[in-house]
Amino acid sequence: MSYRENGVRSARLSPQQCQAGLNLFDQWSLAPLRRAEAVHRYTAEKDQVYFRLWRVLGLNGENSTFYNAKLHAGSARLVPGMDRGREHLLSKSARTFSLDVITAEGAEDILVDGDFIRQWSLQGPFPKPYEDDRLGGEAAFSAAVPALGDGWVDADPNVPPAQIIEKTLGLSDFCFAYAVTTIHSPSAQKADLLIGSDDGVAAWLNGQPIHSNLQSMRGMLPDQDRVPVRLKAGANVLLLKISQATEAWAFCARFAGLRRPLREQAPQHGR
Repeated sequence: MSYRENGVRSARLSPQQCQAGLNLFDQWSLAPLRRAEAVHRYTAEKDQVYFRLWRVLGLNGENSTFYNAKLHAGSARLVPGMDRGREHLLSKSARTFSLDVITAEGAEDILVDGDFIRQWSLQGPFPKPYEDDRLGGEAAFSAAVPALGDGWVDADPNVPPAQIIEKTLGLSDFCFAYAVTTIHSPSAQKADLLIGSDDGVAAWLNGQPIHSNLQSMRGMLPDQDRVPVRLKAGANVLLLKISQATEAWAFCARFAGLRRPLREQAPQHGR
């Protein structure tokens, strides 16, 4: 039995696995459960919005069981602000919550709109200055799918994005590291690359420098930098350089505005 999401096969279950049963509580890396969790968060958030409007602020009709004329009059001036607060709910695309049936094996490799990239190989730390090129040609390195040699360490895809560097390379001061991944797109498509970093970051896609903010001194938040990109059909190599001053050191990246889901490729080692 196989599962598909948005027309893309993301995993397969053997007859033996089906017969033995699948404990969904242990399968939160599966795409359908990630989508179900998104639906749950969306529904809970929507419920809270309407609870606040109807019960807390009293913005309900006169025939409502919970109508309170005094509370209603005092809260009416808040309506424009509440409407703006609901814009992100109203703008959600139904495609975000597509829940076709999906399988167990390999579903974690599928990236849909808004999923953080999990498959990374890292190298470092290297001492400042941040602009140093320790790959002998950063653009050339990312121009084709690299066969990674010594010094590259695979990140655990189950580690939260904010802990990838710490868990893979440890913490150092006044240095930088590289992170590389290969993303497969079923067709050429435009997207936005969303990056968060602690501290700064630079990026190359398929041999082209697309972003540089290495001197930034900041704590990491998702989507701090938005970079419009065009993904080609097939393999796309994304290379990041993450600078570090002191204390926390982290990064995260994901794509937004996708028309078609992507697939992550596990790093390939050996030259």
